[in-house]
Amino acid sequence: MGVLTTVRAVLLFWTIIAVAKEDKYIGQQVFEASRRGDLAKVKQLAGESCEGVNWQDSTKWTPLGMATEYNSTDVVIFLLGCNVEPNIKATHVGNDEDGWTPLILASYKGYIDIVKELLQHGADPSMKTSAGKTASDYARDGGYTNITKFIDDYPTIQLIEHITGNVTAELQKQLTEIITAKTHGNFLLVHVVFLAAVVIVLLITIVVGLVYVKHQLRHMQQSSQRHAVIFNNDQNKQDVHIYEN
Repeated sequence: MGVLTTVRAVLLFWTIIAVAKEDKYIGQQVFEASRRGDLAKVKQLAGESCEGVNWQDSTKWTPLGMATEYNSTDVVIFLLGCNVEPNIKATHVGNDEDGWTPLILASYKGYIDIVKELLQHGADPSMKTSAGKTASDYARDGGYTNITKFIDDYPTIQLIEHITGNVTAELQKQLTEIITAKTHGNFLLVHVVFLAAVVIVLLITIVVGLVYVKHQLRHMQQSSQRHAVIFNNDQNKQDVHIYEN
């Protein structure tokens, strides 16, 4: 009995080792296919269970990072559909604190379509590199104003989408009640429910407008502060130049 138990334990051990090696092999293959932008190969390797999509090399580069690096939007979309973690920092020196997330990388390179996909799948725009810069900062430095604006506006976009989604659901509910009341000949209730629906739409429109105005004011304030910092830096440089002369 003891010998049989030992044999089973040994077989289980080697089975686990074999499975781990197979998982690593698949992960590496998905990684390389993502780097090449080979969507068909990525799908073939990952399968319906999305195997290997979260594999990382020694510097924490993932298939998502590779697909982002080489602007393979279709591969990025597939990987995000597998619920991969979008906020892993990858670095060439092995220090996680110095790494870049896929969102920062896409913003730095000007890949607007990938930026949108990453944000919609949970990428954190507030994460920073060791230089203290966010994805929006790198996009601004690179002159990609469309990306900077989209990232800065995204919280407001999310809020408006959430509000309008709730409005749509509420209006569908009100419409159902109107149809039901009309079917039963209760025209007074029809008018009351219709009036309630109109009031809801007006209130939500006001809320969305206020949110948008607040966001624009905040954006203008931040822009003014950045311009003030740039002006002060330029002024200091001029003062130093005058002093040296």
